[in-house]
Amino acid sequence: METLSLAGTFLCDLPADWRARSRRDAKNARLTINAGHSVMGMTSPTTAGSPQGRSWIQIIPNDFNHPVNSAGPNYESVSEVPKFTIPYAGVWLVSYNIRANIGLPAQGALWIHTALFTQAGVISGSEALTGINAGAGHGLQTTSGQTFLHVFAAGDTVELKTYRVGASSGASILNQGDGRTGVMAHWVSPGF
Repeated sequence: METLSLAGTFLCDLPADWRARSRRDAKNARLTINAGHSVMGMTSPTTAGSPQGRSWIQIIPNDFNHPVNSAGPNYESVSEVPKFTIPYAGVWLVSYNIRANIGLPAQGALWIHTALFTQAGVISGSEALTGINAGAGHGLQTTSGQTFLHVFAAGDTVELKTYRVGASSGASILNQGDGRTGVMAHWVSPGF
């Protein structure tokens, strides 16, 4: 059996007739779970797929705790979630989620703002916000994010970024068994 390390990015090739083949050819499909490389997914034994190749990208990072240090509107990269490159142009269904961890050291408000970026800037419609306005010692953990359609050019890079609004400390983005942070994209059409 051949092993491929994708360093946090999962790409899946599906044969054009994958629905018809799925029952009769299931023994030839490979399920890969590689916690050491943050990769989990399923690949086909063939390279046939959508008209141009790979059609699914999924980022599943290792467990992490990323303190959100930048105050809005200055974005910082969530470096534990690797950037990925769109392999070909078209309309992609993109979904991401973050596990926000907010703890107020004093009475006030604290919010975590996230968005996906390409090299051209923020992807409109990808912005998400979660937060709390409460007394000292209160906190909140939640999973939030967005799902949207976006037209990408071949070679666009996609990156998760964040900033905090309100209190100067107590905001972080987590990824572990109680809640996950991740990004996925699925090619749906060559264009509108």
